[in-house]
Amino acid sequence: MIDMKMFENMKPAIDEKQFKTMVDAGVKQAEESVSVTKDNIDAVVQAQSVLVKNAEALTKSLVTFQKKAIDASIENIKALSGIKDVTEAVEIQSKFARERFDASVEEANKISELTTKATDEAAKPIKARVEVAMQKAQALQKEATSKVNGAAKAA
Repeated sequence: MIDMKMFENMKPAIDEKQFKTMVDAGVKQAEESVSVTKDNIDAVVQAQSVLVKNAEALTKSLVTFQKKAIDASIENIKALSGIKDVTEAVEIQSKFARERFDASVEEANKISELTTKATDEAAKPIKARVEVAMQKAQALQKEATSKVNGAAKAA
């Protein structure tokens, strides 16, 4: 059997005030963590919204490009159906190939611009959250360094 008398004169490691301070600090940290997580989720949602909007623009552009390509092919077939000799066929087909190549290069540039714009816009809210996190990390580092230096001076 344990002799409980040996525990009678023991004092708690911390008093009630210290315990409340620790609990309050823990609650504050939890609230800050929830706030940061919410802000991070909001940033991701904003980024996704930007990407969806730009995906719609990209899809519209591609559909328009394909419609123009089909229309150009139909016109080319009509032009080829009325040829009188091989030279005329080569001229018509060469013109068609050149126009389709130029249109394809133009569309590729447009797609590149759209995707670059989408990426840049989507990255903005994420980048902002990273900057906030870096600022908080730097502030915590300064605070920790200050406490360590203060404890070293006190010793």
